[in-house]
Amino acid sequence: MFVMPVLYWLMIKKALRLGFDIVHAHDFDTLPAGFLLSRIRNKPLIYDSHEDYAGMLHGSVPLWLERFIRWTESRLVRRVDALFTVGETLRQEFELRGCPRAQTLGNWKLIEDFRLPEPIRAEVRAALHVPEDSLLVSYISNLGKERHIEELLEAVSRRPKIYLVVGGKGPVAATVQEYAQRCSNIRYLGFVPLSDIPRYTSACDIVYYGYDPGSPNARFSAPNKLFEGLAAGRPLLTAKFGEIGRIVSDHGCGVILSNYSVEEILRGLDFCSDPERLKELKDAAARAGENQYNWHKAEHVLLSVYNELLAGVQREGVSPEVA
Repeated sequence: MFVMPVLYWLMIKKALRLGFDIVHAHDFDTLPAGFLLSRIRNKPLIYDSHEDYAGMLHGSVPLWLERFIRWTESRLVRRVDALFTVGETLRQEFELRGCPRAQTLGNWKLIEDFRLPEPIRAEVRAALHVPEDSLLVSYISNLGKERHIEELLEAVSRRPKIYLVVGGKGPVAATVQEYAQRCSNIRYLGFVPLSDIPRYTSACDIVYYGYDPGSPNARFSAPNKLFEGLAAGRPLLTAKFGEIGRIVSDHGCGVILSNYSVEEILRGLDFCSDPERLKELKDAAARAGENQYNWHKAEHVLLSVYNELLAGVQREGVSPEVA
């Protein structure tokens, strides 16, 4: 409440020194400043909503502040020139809130970044000391309590022939490290650079994604892990919530858990341990990535909107110069 107005003033002050034709505001953090800037310069405004922002803050800020942010966002999205968001469910939500032009621009990945040659896959598995014929599960992301990593660790500890590689930082990191030290089939990488994620995703057989289905943001969840898995042709092990649950169900590209109990995760792992089933799941994931959820599709949407908005700037007699 006190820091953000100062930050907005600094953003606007710096931006007014630049030549630009479009304001592209990412998440509610920058939307008020972007809105004011677009009005000062009379330029088109794009709002890029990466998630249900107010829902993400639920429980971590006072309820009145969460409601105020949602109220403010709802009024501003009615006045943007274009809106991008991560999934179809959240896009529809913004339409209901009065946004005249909302489009899905998913966290979709370049297929070629994740479909790596077999020697690289073998090299990564060898470095992790994972036998070639063993099932390898990966989870590289935030290690928060809501991600149900502890249940996954316990489940894998009961299946010594199934391997797990975990990367990331967060409150559960110490627990991951403890399991890795006493379980020969669990590997903890610590923080993993973004550039290395395709290698580990390609080397694994299943991508795990846990989240708290009770979170207000869960019904819109369309995480990077989902689209990294599809780009690599790797099925997901997750629950039925948000975009991830719908996409995995619709495309048959993974296993939907009824809950995140140790027993239910074991059921999912055992199901994927059958080589024929695993191949079917991998093929379905590869098809979904190739046919729909890849960056080349998203790129077309992004450039089409930019071209249209820049054409409007040109019609007003201004030479486009995107900053």
